[in-house]
Parts: sequence; C-alpha cells; structure tokens
Amino acid sequence: MKNIVYIGNRKKSGTGLTVLFFILNVVAANSFYNTLNAQTTKGTVQPLQTIDSLLAVLKYVDEDTNKVNALNLLAWEQLNKAQYAEVEKNIKEALQLSEKLNFALGKAKALNNSALLIMNTGNIDDGIKQGLEALAICKKSGNKKQIANTCNTIGVLYRNSGNPEKSLEYHNEALKLRLEIGDKKGLAASYTSLGLLLHFHGKYAEALKHLYAGLKISEELGDKRACGNIYNNIALVYDVQENYSEALKFHTKALEIRTELGDKASIATSYSNIGTILSSMGNNEEALKNLFLSLELRKAINNVKGMASSYNNIAIVYKHLDKNKEALDNYSKALTLLEKIGEKDALATCYTTVAPLYLELKRPADAKRYLLKALAISLESENAYNVMFSFKGLAKTDSAAGDFKEAFKHYKLYILYKDSIVNEENTKKTVQMEMQYDFDKKSAADSIKNVETKKFEEIKHQQEISRQKTFTYGGIAGFLVMIIVAGISFIAFRNKKKANIEIQHQKELVEEKQKEILDSIYYARRIQRALITSEKYIYRNLNRLRK
Repeated sequence: MKNIVYIGNRKKSGTGLTVLFFILNVVAANSFYNTLNAQTTKGTVQPLQTIDSLLAVLKYVDEDTNKVNALNLLAWEQLNKAQYAEVEKNIKEALQLSEKLNFALGKAKALNNSALLIMNTGNIDDGIKQGLEALAICKKSGNKKQIANTCNTIGVLYRNSGNPEKSLEYHNEALKLRLEIGDKKGLAASYTSLGLLLHFHGKYAEALKHLYAGLKISEELGDKRACGNIYNNIALVYDVQENYSEALKFHTKALEIRTELGDKASIATSYSNIGTILSSMGNNEEALKNLFLSLELRKAINNVKGMASSYNNIAIVYKHLDKNKEALDNYSKALTLLEKIGEKDALATCYTTVAPLYLELKRPADAKRYLLKALAISLESENAYNVMFSFKGLAKTDSAAGDFKEAFKHYKLYILYKDSIVNEENTKKTVQMEMQYDFDKKSAADSIKNVETKKFEEIKHQQEISRQKTFTYGGIAGFLVMIIVAGISFIAFRNKKKANIEIQHQKELVEEKQKEILDSIYYARRIQRALITSEKYIYRNLNRLRK
C-alpha cells in the first residue's frame, strides 16, 4: 500500500493560500512488503540484512526458478531502500530468466516490481501497463496472493494518476482476496490503501477507521515499517484538519521508526512532512532545514517524485518569507519534474500553490491559467481538497481582477467544499477514532496484563500445589521411614531378646555343668582324702610293727 505525502502550504498571519501538496511515494510499497513473496521476512527484520543475505544467495544459486524468486525479492527490498539503479538491473535479469524458464509467476512478480519502480522514476501510465500485464499472468496462474498484491499495486497507480474509480475497484478486489486467504499483512496494506483513497476524497473519519484497522494488524504482526507508514498517513488527516500538534506527533513517531530501519526514502518523506507542519505553525526557518534535508536524501536516491515534492514545499516556505524569486525558481523545478512523470494530482496541487505567487507578482492571467488547470484535473480525479483550493484561488484572482461576481461565485464554492471537509462532525469523528484506537489498545494491554496476572497466579497456585505435594510426599516418606526404622528396631529388639534368653539359657547350662563338674571334683577330693587317711594309718601301723 502506498504512502501519500501531504506537503502543505498554510495561511500566514491571515493571508496567503492554504494548500496541501499530495505526492505519492514509494514508501507505499513498504506496507505490502511481507505480501509480495512467500520468502519475505518478518517486518522486524532489517531490510539491509535481507539484501545482504539475498546477494550472498545469488552467488551460489543455479539458473532456475529459485534465482528468479531471489532476484524479485532482492529488487523488492532495494525498491524499499530506493536503490533504483540496482532495482532496474535485477528486474531486467529476473524478466530474462523467467522468459528463458517459461516461469510465468516469476515474470509477473518482476513486472509488478517494474510498475512500482516506474511509479517513482518514470511515467505513471507506463507503470499501469506493466501492472495490468502482471495481473493477467497472475490470474492465469491462479495464485490468489500474488493477484491481490498486483491489484493493490494497480490501485495505487490509478490513484496517483487521478482515477479514483479504478483505484477503488482494484483495492476492493485486493481486499476481498486477502480476506478470503487470511493474508493479515496484505489486509493491513489494503486497509491503509483504502484509508488513503478515502482521505483523498475528504472522508476523514472513514479514512481514519481504515488506517487504524491497518495499524492494529501491523502492530500485532510487529511490522515496524508498516506502522511507520500508517503513523505518517494518520498525521496527514490531522494536517488536513489543521490539528498541527497531533500531526507533528504522528510524523515524529513515523520518523523514529524509519530512522531505526534506515529507510532513506521514508526518512526523506518524514522530513518533508515535518517541514510543512512547522511552516504551518509559523516556524519557517526550521521548516526549511527539514525540507532541505528531505531534498538532499531524495537527490541521493534519485527519487524524482520526491524531489518534485521537496521543491514545491521549499517554494511554499520561500513565499511565506517573501522571497518570491527563490519561490518561483523552486516551483518551476517541481512543475518540470511532475509534468515529466505524469503525476496529475501532484500537478494540480502544484498549480494551486504557484498561482498565488503569480498574483503577487501582478500576473493575474498566469495565476488564473494555473488555477483552471488545477480545477480541471481535481474535478476529474474527484480530489476534494484540490478542488477546494482551486476555488479559493480563483475567488482571490477574480477579486484582484475586479470581477466580483465570479469572485463571489468561486468563494461560495470554496466554502461549500471547505465545510464538507473541515467541519465539526468530521473533527468529532476523527477524535472518536483516535480515542477508540487508544481505548482498544489500552483494552488489549489490560487484557494482556490480566492474562499475565492470571498466568502468574496460576504459576503461584501450581507452585503452592507442588509445595504441598512435596510436603505431603515428604511426610509420607518420613512416616514410612519411621515405620521401617521402628520395624527394624522391633526386629532387632526381638532378636536381641531372643539372643539374651539363649545366652541366659546357655549360661545356666554352663553353670549347671560347672556345678556338676565342681561337685564331682569335690566328691573325688573327699574320696581321695578318705583314701589318703587310710594309707597314713596303715603306714603308721607298719612302722610300729617293725619296731
């Protein structure tokens, strides 16, 4: 989905023409970065990392369909980085190899990339032709995802060329297919594309509804690049409604993300948009600093459309500073580039911004000529904002020329368009959309917090159960150990008791035997003593007889 860059010229001290310059940039391609190829990486992956990886792969891959896919993805990544010379080379090689291999889907993807490249560097009608050729091939293949991607590209191209009906037709077809196949990243791109289309036609509440839908999906997917683009587009809605503080807040958010990703084309867009907001707030010196930063980046990457945007915005600020010569010089550069690439809506806006300068230079005929050109283009493309400023410029030009009847008619038409664009109801709906988004985001955060709290409580509960189980099992184990110990002790006690009884019995037996032995000894001793006494008696008697 494509990113519009609003480049604004505001009323200074109650005077001057307030104009917004719509320039469509390649930043749009970023929003369907992840839907072009099945091999694409997540939005959180740095594009340069992907480019380096693909360059490494291409050194070793064979001349087959894998190489075509790698070349197409590399061209896509380089397109997001505004490396247009490398993009053109890789698209050419992918087309040649696809033809050689008869690889239809590879050719379709290469043509889709080519259409996006032409949109930023060449004539937009040529880009539409390339896109339609790619779509015809995709439809034959039946690849719904690639059909949706190509429809989205064609929708962007038609929007830039000033054909809103065709743009809506192709964006709706892309949305339908993405819903059917459940392509969330593609859905985010489609919602954003439709949001920008509604934004073109002054339906700001509906535009925000679609933009916030895309933002919600992109945040869920962690797609930083898409979030940066959508922040940019939300800022544009606030810019149109002259809520500059909110516009600056969202442009700053976009710049932070784009700086993190190192996307030069998108960084240039953010600097340009911040510059126009600062100019609208009366800080023209700071505005010029940002606008020149944007211009230098766009020159470095050869972003023709972006350069035209920067020249136009610088001219607006110079006009505010009453430096008419410098302003006219930058307007001329912007017009030359826009006429070259055929950006009709951007041309119309540039015409409305240059006309007041011609009026100040006392050249009312030139002023009216540019305003009528702007009105014709804007009515054809149904760009409500450019129609409004065309009528405002014509009212001032007619008044300066003394044609008060025409001036009054054009002024009434200007008021009619202004009331339809910037009104209280629109503003209320815009605020409601932001509040709803903030509420949804907070609710989601609260929901996540509640889930996390519940998970934490559940973990604590499970830990408590585990702890109780441990205590229970420990108690049971301890009790069993006690029983075992008691059993062992009882058995040991019983055995010991039995042993003691046995020992006592043995002791008694021993004592009894010992007593028997002693009794025998005593008896023998008595016998012996009795015998010994008799012998002595005999011996005495013998001795007496001998005498």
